[in-house]
Amino acid sequence: MNMDQLKNNYKKVAYAFGIIILIIVVVRFQQRISEMNHLEGQRNLIQTQEAFVIQTQESLIAKLAYVNSDEAVKAWAYSEGRWYLPNETPIIIVPAGNATSTPDGLEETPIKTIENWQVWWELFFGKKN
Repeated sequence: MNMDQLKNNYKKVAYAFGIIILIIVVVRFQQRISEMNHLEGQRNLIQTQEAFVIQTQESLIAKLAYVNSDEAVKAWAYSEGRWYLPNETPIIIVPAGNATSTPDGLEETPIKTIENWQVWWELFFGKKN
């Protein structure tokens, strides 16, 4: 082997080694970009969930503030507690003397059971037997 062939072999090995290193760098770069895209997707999902949680928290804080207020107590007292203030006059509606009471339940009318053959008889002949 002469010196030129040795130089050419050395250059070929150096080029091959450089190409292999370049391929490894490109593959690692691709993996990192893919991982970055995945992490950005997760970040966007978490930001959306965070906004929803903050909105829910603000809504619950507003409800808690209303529940602890005098307005809520007053609204409950008027609607469910049937309370009234001392200077107010409650109005109680009483039915008139000739008002009829509403029935407790409707009477059930017995249902006449029709036999299967009677249904077919009427279907084909038009008369009930």
